[in-house]
Amino acid sequence: DAAQLKQIRSGAVINWGLERSSNLVREISFLHVIRTGRNYSTAILTDIPALVATYPGENWQIGNEPDTCYESQDCAEPSVYAGQYFAIASALRANDPTAKIGFGSVVQPTPIRRAYLDRAWAELVRLAGGQAQASALVDFWSIHSFILNEKPGEWGTGIPPGMQSTDAPLFLIAVKDIWKTYNSPIFQQRIRDFRTWMNAKGERNKALWITEYGSLFPPVDPPEGPNLINVSDTDTIAFMLSSFDFLRSATDANTGMPGDGNHLVQRWFWYSFNDYRYKFGGTLFDPATGSITS
Repeated sequence: DAAQLKQIRSGAVINWGLERSSNLVREISFLHVIRTGRNYSTAILTDIPALVATYPGENWQIGNEPDTCYESQDCAEPSVYAGQYFAIASALRANDPTAKIGFGSVVQPTPIRRAYLDRAWAELVRLAGGQAQASALVDFWSIHSFILNEKPGEWGTGIPPGMQSTDAPLFLIAVKDIWKTYNSPIFQQRIRDFRTWMNAKGERNKALWITEYGSLFPPVDPPEGPNLINVSDTDTIAFMLSSFDFLRSATDANTGMPGDGNHLVQRWFWYSFNDYRYKFGGTLFDPATGSITS
């Protein structure tokens, strides 16, 4: 609620919805999410004029983890994501030139997922009629930055739809050691690598937003079981604080955003605000009690 958001001094909220809650104060910005892939409906194109009239100049993330078919995520091949992005972003621009639009939102910025974005970006460039035209449809790059296993059929996130695990020279990230899922050096290097990738695409001047990340393994088991692999609150706290220190301070004179003092990342969203502690780690408020967690 508003008091909890004020308590942690949140600057922005994402809940994967289209419309902001009526009790969300204006001082806190809201990231609207338009789903793609298997969660896409062409009806959104009809709805966009009314949406942007209600929320002029606000932030719109197009897609939520289109690079995975795990859980209920968007599950779109690169060309499909690019096509839907082009249609949605063009409609947003036409109806509100001040709207801020985000491209990407892959689960994690690993080599095979950068290759997924290579293909999506190439298709967006083709559809838009050139790189400058495609770039004009992107105000910020949106990624998630979890550290998850990519081996197909195992826990984690699998490989992106339309990609093959044998796609040379790509390699999958196989996470066998759970401590790697909350490892600060891994987290930091991936962000640096993604900024290098953005620079190579001519997108260095754009903001990079991490629209979801965290330490996902729960600190406790569900009340009725089963026994899960747990990550302690202590380890999650250490990772959380380390990530904040890095994201607030990390710069690079060659790849950082020039308009932001060469900082690598301009905004980040911690997962989660109030999910159940026996489902995922890092919950800031216990939904059962409403109390802030350690």
